[in-house]
Amino acid sequence: MYTFDDYLKLSRPTKALATRFWVASIQVHLGAKSCCEIKKWLQTPQESESCETDWLNKSSRFFNLKMNGQPVVRVNTVDDIDRRIGTDFGFKALLCHPLWQLIDNCQPTIQSVNEVLSNLPAHYVNILFKEDGFGNLIRKPSLSKKVIRSLIKKADIHAFTWLIARCLQDTAMDGETLDMNQLEAIKYLLKLANMAPFNVIAIDFYRHINDQFWPLYFDKPLNVYHYIWPVIAPNGQRCYLPMRLLAEDSLKIEKAIDFYKRLHERACLIGLVPRTQIGEAEFYAFICHTEMQPLIDILFDCDQPPTTLTELKHQIFQRTLFKSAQSKQHSDHL
Repeated sequence: MYTFDDYLKLSRPTKALATRFWVASIQVHLGAKSCCEIKKWLQTPQESESCETDWLNKSSRFFNLKMNGQPVVRVNTVDDIDRRIGTDFGFKALLCHPLWQLIDNCQPTIQSVNEVLSNLPAHYVNILFKEDGFGNLIRKPSLSKKVIRSLIKKADIHAFTWLIARCLQDTAMDGETLDMNQLEAIKYLLKLANMAPFNVIAIDFYRHINDQFWPLYFDKPLNVYHYIWPVIAPNGQRCYLPMRLLAEDSLKIEKAIDFYKRLHERACLIGLVPRTQIGEAEFYAFICHTEMQPLIDILFDCDQPPTTLTELKHQIFQRTLFKSAQSKQHSDHL
């Protein structure tokens, strides 16, 4: 497992992302509306009543600074915060998470990526690795489709670390084949970007990893539809969805994040998914960029909208099949 010292050794931009995510996670866990409320939640009654005692020396300012990316420099401060929160899970683990080590190495190798993945929680290590005859961990050459689907349906940074790792380990591009590793990774980012606490750092995270890794894809052939996917939004405007997490020229993803959010709001409004974190994660995992246009049309224009994701998938398939048949008839006529 990585330690607090490993966190301190991170580059300044990566360390800032890790610190902001740490504070945001604490805020979400406590249900605090602001950094000032984090202080109120963590103070003891005696500290709250005393005018002389100010835990963490103006702790509301402390958390504000950390939310802006200022690193934590003392491990005992982090340990004290974990003690005050009082959960079995230590939030210090978020500062020491393998994700930050993965994205901080701008020249990744298969060995370095596997080392990062081997430091994920035990459940993920058991999924991704096997032991040789001497008890050493060896990366599994492939995972079953069922396992991959189960990982993609999650909404945590553990699975996201694995998805990014796949992009860094395989940078080969033939220009004509859609890179599914990249597509699944950007879809996962757009999902996390609409869910707390990752939404706090999502846009800066995307910019940072593209700054770090765009040279891996420098001057490589790329079909335009494997880079962006055009759709007509409900308001009639053309919108472009990113098809890759990493590229030489990365897109701005603010509109795509907002687009995902609008789709989810509509899905909740028509009763397609419950307005819960689980329902939200399932809906975002359901989205397929190449099927986005029929998805939009069904959600916003259908007289009798579907009530389950299974029914929605069936309707998307029917519309896609009908459109394909129409195109064939038109081609035959010509």
